Amino acid sequence: MKPIENSNHPSILPGNLPPDQGPYDPDIHGKRPSVHFSESIWRAQRIYIALRDFSAEEWQGVVTAWGSQSLATRHDNGKPDQEGSAVLKPLVYDVGMNKGQNIPYYLSKGCRVVAIEAAPPLAKDVRERFATEIDKGDLAVLNVGVSSGEGSLPFYFNTVSTFRSSFRRPGNLTPEWTVVDVPTMRLSQILHDYGVPYFVKIDIEHRDRLALLDLLQAGIVPPGISVEVHSIDVLCTLIAMGYTEFQLVNGSDVGRSVSQRRIRRMDGSKADHDFPRHSAGPFGDDLDGRWVPAPHVLDRWLTWRRSERRGWLDAHAQAPSR
Repeated sequence: MKPIENSNHPSILPGNLPPDQGPYDPDIHGKRPSVHFSESIWRAQRIYIALRDFSAEEWQGVVTAWGSQSLATRHDNGKPDQEGSAVLKPLVYDVGMNKGQNIPYYLSKGCRVVAIEAAPPLAKDVRERFATEIDKGDLAVLNVGVSSGEGSLPFYFNTVSTFRSSFRRPGNLTPEWTVVDVPTMRLSQILHDYGVPYFVKIDIEHRDRLALLDLLQAGIVPPGISVEVHSIDVLCTLIAMGYTEFQLVNGSDVGRSVSQRRIRRMDGSKADHDFPRHSAGPFGDDLDGRWVPAPHVLDRWLTWRRSERRGWLDAHAQAPSR
């Protein structure tokens, strides 16, 4: 999937048409302006083109549904850029949000975030702590589990160590465990409902490959992705999805050797960010390592598996179109 650079793309329609129209056809649709976008966008995001300067109040009236929130398609200053285009912030999915350790980083980069968490207490806490960001439309928190279909499943929540919470029944149900039925959805359906991703982080305790297989079957290849690698099958699925560049990051280093980092925001500016322990750490251009092809990443994972086995490994992957 290639980015859309200007309004001449057939998926861009005049603003007076309903959103369920097909590709642009000059014989049946109205005229549209020819505008070059200040930033590339991805298909399935609705945009608006203004042929004059809008006030902040006017831009607040130009909204598109984004889950339960209304998201204004405008710049941070409430006005379109000099070319007259309105640009949506890139969309990051935090699949397995836990306590929301990654959310400040994604927001600081200038992204919108859809955070997905099965544990009701954690989802409730994050909604309360990030109420402002939710009200602004920069964050949506979904209290659902990622599974192979819609329904509900028992979720085992560990009140002492939330990172151990999972859909997998523990061997010994001690008092620190509580069981609650939670609704489940396919990850592909969530992406369909909320929009095309810029980056997807997946950490759902041994169900990561299930989520990847769902994306593979749906033909969805996010430009960037990270996923915990419990088995070599996870890497093989990423390769089957079409990813060609990889980095392996030891998750136990985040918050230790990987703590304060200079990050690059989506507008090109730089900022300092502190990565706490148990967060997923940086992604994309903020990573220090070298991107390697598939054979190299398989060899590196197997070497770690045979010898070191310290901590755990997260695989970061980039699609060729990045």
